[in-house]
Amino acid sequence: DLAQEAFLRLDGSKAWPTPGAELAYLRRTVVNLSHDHFRRRLVVRRHARATVENAGDLTGPAALDRSQQARVAAAVRALPRRQRDCVVLRYYSGLTDAEVAEVLDVGIGTVKTSIARARARLARELRDLK
Repeated sequence: DLAQEAFLRLDGSKAWPTPGAELAYLRRTVVNLSHDHFRRRLVVRRHARATVENAGDLTGPAALDRSQQARVAAAVRALPRRQRDCVVLRYYSGLTDAEVAEVLDVGIGTVKTSIARARARLARELRDLK
């Protein structure tokens, strides 16, 4: 995927590399894209880990006891990666759907679909907590 993206960027580049430098341009683009990709994954993982661990900070009448909080956290961790990332960033971190889409580098429709599927799965798995 990164190599394909590099070729697309080369093709769409306004400033075409000097003749003979195309390969160097492609290599540098692939390196930059891979750095961006792994940096984004690291940010999501750190953010997700911190917010799921702090999910027990709920207070008030809707607060869950410790065992219920552990079940919710386990159910969130068991979600597929994209669904888990969307749920954690949206609900635990308080980002908007557009911000989640930007962080994960996906479309907003993908975020909405992932959240809907995650909510349906969590509702099935945690229906007895209501």
